[in-house]
Amino acid sequence: MPVGLYHVRAMYEQCRRILSRQQALPAQPAGGPHLAYMVSRLDFAIQALVEKELLSDGSVHVCEARAAREAGDHDFSDDHLRQARDLFERAIESGEAAVRASASQVWDDSDRASLATYYHFFVREVRARTSAVLEELATLNKPVPDYL
Repeated sequence: MPVGLYHVRAMYEQCRRILSRQQALPAQPAGGPHLAYMVSRLDFAIQALVEKELLSDGSVHVCEARAAREAGDHDFSDDHLRQARDLFERAIESGEAAVRASASQVWDDSDRASLATYYHFFVREVRARTSAVLEELATLNKPVPDYL
């Protein structure tokens, strides 16, 4: 994952902490619903960036598994495949958490449409793509895909 995204995530996390402290004040400001909405959107962004990081880390293990498989070291390849599978599962969980965070504060139809889109791209597509890559790599007789 590009280093800049770690900094972006850290800024989002700091903004979330600030807004959460505001929400916890004894006399909550009149903008309480707006704070809750913004916190949910920050949670979404944070989880989306976690998903990106986990997918990136999993892809490194896929490349390592591919190289080990080509070198004939199937045990090492299988270890990397297990690690990639774990990272990809955690990435999908982060995508689901991002969607849940966004779904906790739905105000209008644009929010509903966004939820459907987020679920499609952050969960369904990621699940389908990672499953296909892992299945192809796990099968010895199939060619290794070059697209990850």
